[in-house]
Amino acid sequence: MNTSAMPTTAGRGRDAVPAPRPDDRGTPMTHLLYVAGIFCLAAWFPASIQIGALLIIVGSFGRLRRPVAIPWAVLIFIGWALLSAAWSLLPQDTLDDVIKLLAVTVAGIFAANTVRPILLARDAALALAIVCAASLVAAVVSPGTSFDTSGAMRGITPHGNSLGFNAALAVLCALFQIRRPDRRGAGWIAVVVLGGVALGFSTSMTALLGLVAGLAGAWMVWFVRTGPRETAVYRAGGLLGALGAAGLLALGNFDRLTLLIGRDPTFTGRTQIWSLILALVSERPLTGYGVGAPWRAGSPIRAYAE
Repeated sequence: MNTSAMPTTAGRGRDAVPAPRPDDRGTPMTHLLYVAGIFCLAAWFPASIQIGALLIIVGSFGRLRRPVAIPWAVLIFIGWALLSAAWSLLPQDTLDDVIKLLAVTVAGIFAANTVRPILLARDAALALAIVCAASLVAAVVSPGTSFDTSGAMRGITPHGNSLGFNAALAVLCALFQIRRPDRRGAGWIAVVVLGGVALGFSTSMTALLGLVAGLAGAWMVWFVRTGPRETAVYRAGGLLGALGAAGLLALGNFDRLTLLIGRDPTFTGRTQIWSLILALVSERPLTGYGVGAPWRAGSPIRAYAE
């Protein structure tokens, strides 16, 4: 039997590490299409989501490492979302959103079964760095169309929070690339700085808190998985206890905490909107108002919240 094409391992016993499979790195064209696809998913122009998902699917074509299928739970959710068009406030908008949801879901499953996660994160960091750079350039060239009415920079994304989340994800993905021994870190540090600048101009506190939570989560996983296995349960329990205590402390000082991060206790009116929307939710607790429809222009719920 020819074993030259089979993966090998380094080390023996439980320390053995499978060598990278030759087909889980992708081709240069695969990664080019991934970068272009992720850029389209993050940017804002007509049909950008559908185009981005299509590019990722094309990049995965012929490179899948195993047969893939959409999980039943996801199919049920998408089916229910599609069915909601029957009672949606805006049926056409609901159908458009379901098509986008299905396209992105298929693209994500294909990408996850084509290349290793660390390489997919690299492509995401590159694509989102381009989004951040293009947004900063747009803010200089065309400030009138690159800022929200609140003064938050949105660049080439739909709004400031979108740019903030893309910038935060760029920072997170780039930080993971810095730790790779086979790559120079200077370029990724530049991506971290670029993402940080875009995140700052977006003024998205939600994205900033999400970035902090992501970094904290990554550190906690590293903390639990390092060291003797016999003490892993105790380390995990200690972290959970610390998180619980921090949560109780934050709830007890909620108003002070929100003021500390530069927000009012209503999170810029969000909690006031929630109280209004909850009353409408109680009217249709099972069916809702159609996927994506409540917040579209022309929706009575959006007008009610405004």
